[in-house]
Amino acid sequence: MTIELSAHTPTSFIEANGVKYAYRRLGQPSGVPLVFLQHFTGTMDSWDPVVVDGFAQARPVILFDNQGVSRSSGTTPHTVAAMANDAVAFITALGLKQVDLLGFSLGGFIAQVMCGGCVCRLWALYARRSPPRRRRANHHVHG
Repeated sequence: MTIELSAHTPTSFIEANGVKYAYRRLGQPSGVPLVFLQHFTGTMDSWDPVVVDGFAQARPVILFDNQGVSRSSGTTPHTVAAMANDAVAFITALGLKQVDLLGFSLGGFIAQVMCGGCVCRLWALYARRSPPRRRRANHHVHG
């Protein structure tokens, strides 16, 4: 069976909440999709094809540009929480009930917020170069 790899996958578009998201779905035709969440200033074209195609050999892979990034419409959100909400809207528009997330840098923060809010069914989270969120220095816990 021949699978679609990153070099040959056309860009598709889907609308959610008034935003037109650019994305590519490639790899295996069935299984739990792995959604890639990009770093700051990155687009879906920023991912290394060797990494994308490596995952695509074993499972479905979804790359996308979040709101206001590259070919997606809208305005880039100012908070990680808003970026996470946009990613959930995109995943929901695709009709996916279960996904795994791979986040790099800012994408890892987005994935952590998505998981923390239990906004989607998640089996695995891969966050790279994404330290856990820290408390602000002026935040005091009273007990």
